[in-house]
Amino acid sequence: MRATDIGGELKITTSNASVHAATIRSSAQVTTSFGSVELRDISGDAAVTDENGGVSAENVKGSFTVHSRFGLVKGENIGGAVDVDNASSGVTLSAVGGNARVRTSFGSVFLKGIGGAIDVTNQSGAVAVSDLGGERCHDIAVRTTFSSIKVALPAKAGYNVNARTSFGHVSSAMPIATTRATGESIAGTLRGGGCKLELTNSSGNISIE
Repeated sequence: MRATDIGGELKITTSNASVHAATIRSSAQVTTSFGSVELRDISGDAAVTDENGGVSAENVKGSFTVHSRFGLVKGENIGGAVDVDNASSGVTLSAVGGNARVRTSFGSVFLKGIGGAIDVTNQSGAVAVSDLGGERCHDIAVRTTFSSIKVALPAKAGYNVNARTSFGHVSSAMPIATTRATGESIAGTLRGGGCKLELTNSSGNISIE
C-alpha cells in the first residue's frame, strides 16, 4: 500500500502488506503484519503497529510510537518523543528532539543525538548511546544482559552515577568522585552531580565515555 501527499490525517489498517507513506500533512497511524512500514515527512505524530516486519520513519515532526516484533526499527530526525516496544530485533534512533524509551531483546540498540531522557531495557543485546550534545543533562537509564553498554556523555553536564554489572567490568574515561568503586561497579558523582545515570548489566562490560 502506498500513500503520498495527503492533506490531512492518514490511517491504514491492513494484513500481510507493506506500507509506504510520504508527505503526510497531519498524523499517520499504520497497522499491519508480515510487511515492512516506511514513513517519511510526517507533519504530526506517527504510530505504527507491525508484527513480523521492519519499521522505519524519517522526518517526523511529532512523536514516534512503535509496537513491533521480529523487525528492525529505525527512526531519524524525530521532533518529539520516541517510544519503541520491540522484540527479537534491533533499534536505531538518531536526531530525536524529545525523550527516547526503548524495550527490545536479542538485538542491538543504537541511540545518537537524543534531546531528552533515555530509558532502555534490552536483553541479550548491546546498547550504545552517543552524541548527546549541549551542556544540559537528561536522565539516562540503560539495562541489558549478555552484551555491552557504552554511553558517551556530554562534555560539561553533571551526573549522579550508578553503574553495576556481573561477570564484566565497569570503566570510565572521566574522573568520577566515587562513593563505591570495584571492578564490577561504580557509584558517585561526575562534575558535581546532576541528572541520573543508571547503567545495569549482567554478563557484560559497561563503558562511560
